[in-house]
Amino acid sequence: MARALILDFDGSVSPLDGARVLALRDREEAVRFGCRMHVLRELAPLLDPAAPPPVEEVYARRNAAVLDAVARVNPRDAYSEAMRARAAKLLDLLHRDKRDEYLALANRYLGFP
Repeated sequence: MARALILDFDGSVSPLDGARVLALRDREEAVRFGCRMHVLRELAPLLDPAAPPPVEEVYARRNAAVLDAVARVNPRDAYSEAMRARAAKLLDLLHRDKRDEYLALANRYLGFP
């Protein structure tokens, strides 16, 4: 049976039988005040170091590699230049962790509303 895992961000957790308490006092402010997805993703390795990266992270890395390759292409025509510019915009949003803006722009480029 799996043990309970308690994330203790403020040092207020008392020991509980059979539970693993993970002291995360150093991350309290980042999580409590204006928490963003990248802050939560940074906790993943602490929760289970043997776990594979989330699927979303795998796709983001793969997409970043493809977009980087496209953004480096030397365009030979207007279409290639437009694709290079689009890839550069998407790549910039990925690097700045602007996931919602990235998805909205990618969907627009794909013709989805």
